[in-house]
Amino acid sequence: MLQQMAEFDVRAAKCTVAADRQAVQQQVQELFRSEHPWSTREGPDSVDEGELCTEVKLQTLALEFCDPLDRFNTYIRGTLRESVIAQIGNELEVPWQMCLAAFLPMIFYSSVNILGCDNGPCLESARLSGYSSVAQYMVVQAVGWALCIVMAFPLTYPILLRMVKLVLSHGDGPVHQVLACTCCPLAFEYSYVCGGLIWAALVSLVESYSATQLIVFLVIMAVLAAQVLCLFCGNSHHKQASCRCVRRQAAAS
Repeated sequence: MLQQMAEFDVRAAKCTVAADRQAVQQQVQELFRSEHPWSTREGPDSVDEGELCTEVKLQTLALEFCDPLDRFNTYIRGTLRESVIAQIGNELEVPWQMCLAAFLPMIFYSSVNILGCDNGPCLESARLSGYSSVAQYMVVQAVGWALCIVMAFPLTYPILLRMVKLVLSHGDGPVHQVLACTCCPLAFEYSYVCGGLIWAALVSLVESYSATQLIVFLVIMAVLAAQVLCLFCGNSHHKQASCRCVRRQAAAS
């Protein structure tokens, strides 16, 4: 939908009834012509049933194009599309909190894994894992799971969306559909690989501490943190503070 809005052209739009095209274009021209009395109205007039709330100053659009149809195209491609993105985001944006909510079963399982000591006696599990005490074992488990939950698991869905878009941007045939389906397990595999790197770096740091292990751990954490920032901090879901009220015009007969 967003791609269609970005390429919108009212002249090329399809009409179910061809005879309606002229009437629709006349209505658009009437609504977006520069000399329309409300195109320069500045006062915050009340909104009644015959008005539609939009977020564009039509007098600004009037300066850009002489043709009302071109101004309408600009409104759809720019202001309206940006408003949709501000309300629901684009096809690649997904909030970090929503990704965490999708992984709630895994988050709940992490508490079971930590408190249950890998389904065995805590002292025995700590000894078999190579830790010097149960406390050290529990702390490492808690930190490892926390890092995975924050920096590895949420990567799955934005990575998946980007992979699917990349595949479908080259076509939508059967082969592309199959490739798009394979993106799902690959995205989950990627997040689990990131989680594996976290566990490997953390356990190695605790069991055989050295400056080299510390540097490796910090580098892995920095790379994962950079991924999270790139994939989530660019999301913009800011609603517009105000809007212009544009009076609906009766369809031309």
